[in-house]
Amino acid sequence: MSYIDATLVEFERKDIENVPTELLLRQKAKLSSFYYELYDSYLRGGKYIVRYMFYTLKAARRFTAGQLRKQFAALSPQIGTVMPEEQGPAAEEAAGKEIILYTYGAADEEKLCAYLRKNRLAAPSVRFAESETSPQLEELKKATFYTFRKDAFLLLSHDSRLLENPLFYTVLEEYQIPLRSVDFPWLCRKNLRLMQAMTLYRMVK
Repeated sequence: MSYIDATLVEFERKDIENVPTELLLRQKAKLSSFYYELYDSYLRGGKYIVRYMFYTLKAARRFTAGQLRKQFAALSPQIGTVMPEEQGPAAEEAAGKEIILYTYGAADEEKLCAYLRKNRLAAPSVRFAESETSPQLEELKKATFYTFRKDAFLLLSHDSRLLENPLFYTVLEEYQIPLRSVDFPWLCRKNLRLMQAMTLYRMVK
């Protein structure tokens, strides 16, 4: 997990009762965690030990020119592409999955609703909103991790500036999650490498 740290926390209980939510939320706030989940539980010394994993964002540095050139050089020259009409229905790819929405900049709710209706997708169950002034894309990191842990489907609503950020592609490559874009029909899992190559080429040429 390149962008995520995990901290295991033990809670000692007298019986197997669940750990109170308010206790978990206090620990979440203490660690500045954005997500937590039950890890395991066992009996120790006559008491139950319940362990939860709390996830936080790692501090990340900006890409240097040398790192960008290295990324570009590592891309295969045999990168394929899929036309938007060849991608298949988004409803099939998202079948049975939660819809997680990530927005970059101001969200166009009317356009989003129209996309959901056209593609027969359910309303998003969770939303992550990114400010255009966030170069480290913290909310995108959270959204991709959450989508991965929930085996969900990531839907993005954004403007073109997001596609010009090389970090966008490295974050999405972290987990092999299904995704589509409300605003850019070419954006899908199979086209990410080509889009990344085009972005890096413009930055290193």
